[in-house]
Amino acid sequence: MDKLGCILLIESTEDDSKVMETSVKDLGISDNIEITANREEAFEFLEKGCLLEKRNCPEFVVMDLGNRKAASKEFYDLLKNINKAISNKIQVILLLGEADKGEQESVKELGIDYIIKPLTKDKIEGIFNRYFFLKSLSF
Repeated sequence: MDKLGCILLIESTEDDSKVMETSVKDLGISDNIEITANREEAFEFLEKGCLLEKRNCPEFVVMDLGNRKAASKEFYDLLKNINKAISNKIQVILLLGEADKGEQESVKELGIDYIIKPLTKDKIEGIFNRYFFLKSLSF
């Protein structure tokens, strides 16, 4: 499996942040996982890493949809602007609660990958395996 340069996790729950960070490193997906607890921190990280310094721009953004402030139009607009400014497209994976059935359907219709909480190493591995498989088909 290839390694990703950087993954950005927007998650305010310390337990989920730790599971994601440990799983990503144990699976060898990336050595660089940046964790922000809210939209403001994520904005700052993305603007600095992708637009200003043009380094450390994440290939993946994993975002807890329960964090409504992060899942805003402003945030999606920032990602769209970054995708225009760089040659790579940032993949977005949403973290959803089991009870978010309506949101699960909406996300499916948009074609966005998601993981149902609670996070587990197997769920994280499945999402990234699917990404690397699809990426290998595009070459």
